[in-house]
Amino acid sequence: MARSLPKLDPSCYVGHKFIHWIFSVDERKSGWLTDLFHLRFREILLHICVRESLITPAYCLMPDHCHLLLVGLDGKSSQRAAVKLLRQELNRLLAPGFTLQHQAYDHLLRTEESAAHAFPGVLTYIFNNPCRKSLSKTTLDWAFSGSLAPGFTVFDLRTDEGWKLWQKLSAPL
Repeated sequence: MARSLPKLDPSCYVGHKFIHWIFSVDERKSGWLTDLFHLRFREILLHICVRESLITPAYCLMPDHCHLLLVGLDGKSSQRAAVKLLRQELNRLLAPGFTLQHQAYDHLLRTEESAAHAFPGVLTYIFNNPCRKSLSKTTLDWAFSGSLAPGFTVFDLRTDEGWKLWQKLSAPL
């Protein structure tokens, strides 16, 4: 039987929270990551962001796991509900023989980690995963990462334009 990771009080996942999620594929199997999977992942994630009032400043799909930074936009945003639905949909989407581990790892960013001066470091950590693993030379070279903001077709915090938009979007946060 799989061991459960410790979880915070459910209230920690509701509202305007910054949470870094990591989903691993069982046995760290690779071979499922394709352009089509990426497109469907973005579609599913976008619907979930709208449903749960979230924004995704950063995600990075790696060959055996994925990183996802979610931010609640209002007091009703539920990241646990979002992640539960996302896991269900991703397990349906994964190729036969692949499933996600039964529980995602999560890290609730402390106030100082989500502050304007420290937030770029969290983004850099997520976006640089493929570079650290020698899968790409730059973060922009990796096709399986980006940002999502409902209502904005061009939003990528790896670019100057995306960063300017983030500053406008996050001002009321």
